[in-house]
Amino acid sequence: MSEDVIVPGATASERLLDDYVRTVRDLVDGGKPVEQLVPDIEVANRRLMTPEFRMPDPFRVVREDKPYTRNLVYRDPDDRFSVLAVCWGAFQETRIHDHLSWCVVGVLEGLVHSIDYGRLDDESVPGYAEVAIHDSEMAPVGAIIGLTPPARSNVHKMCNAVHQVSVSLHTYGDSGKTARVFDPVARTYEVVDLEFHNQ
Repeated sequence: MSEDVIVPGATASERLLDDYVRTVRDLVDGGKPVEQLVPDIEVANRRLMTPEFRMPDPFRVVREDKPYTRNLVYRDPDDRFSVLAVCWGAFQETRIHDHLSWCVVGVLEGLVHSIDYGRLDDESVPGYAEVAIHDSEMAPVGAIIGLTPPARSNVHKMCNAVHQVSVSLHTYGDSGKTARVFDPVARTYEVVDLEFHNQ
């Protein structure tokens, strides 16, 4: 997607996706605090997820050589937000991670298992972290998950819970290119760079 109106003749789904990106951009431009911004973006997600909407094919690619596929839909020129289509092959999963910004996830197809972790340490030692599962939920089509800072409250892992492909829409409050990844056995974390697999 670009900042411009999509080309004439675009499909209904492409127009809906373009409208969603424009809505998020307008909300971010409004300068609301994150506690109000995230619920507003959740509402925009809900409006997008109509029976008429299907993630356009260019963003539905599944890379079997990756743990899961991150397809960039839109990235704000000033890195204030990004929109990704995450496509999951059978039982693919992320590592345990958190985002350094807010995030809104909407499940478009399939069934996603979201596992939340809590930080048990006091975060005083750089690179050290103790995490433990504190919640788990199955997110079916239409489910929307909002994550807000502080980071210790959004440590999580996501998995495709079914044999068929699952597709989710992820809207991040940054470039979508970094995350902190946690190793619960070694009790460590590191900041990692994330790929866009469609570029």
